[in-house]
Amino acid sequence: MAIAAASPQISPSIAYAADRLGLKHNSVVELVDRCVTEGLLRRKIDAQDRRRVCLQVTSKGHRVLDRLSQVHLLELNSLAPHLIGALQRVLQNKVKAAHTARRQKTSERPTHD
Repeated sequence: MAIAAASPQISPSIAYAADRLGLKHNSVVELVDRCVTEGLLRRKIDAQDRRRVCLQVTSKGHRVLDRLSQVHLLELNSLAPHLIGALQRVLQNKVKAAHTARRQKTSERPTHD
């Protein structure tokens, strides 16, 4: 997905993918090897810098990403009400905690007689 989402001006490399995924270079090399074997990615020598290898998503890779995107969208749509409810409860608890802390702070102030 990090490769497919790259800007058209960028020719994504393994270093680029590692940075985007937050993984080590050698871990991404293994992932890329698997994706190349499955026909999802291809390696291509950079035209400007022949030492650099760029990654391209194949048509099969795009089809797989499209299907995954559809499945994830359906999953998010079905979970959305539960996620919204959970976030609302978290926010309500934070607000209650802030009010409680504020009340405690004002009750601890010394009174001037």
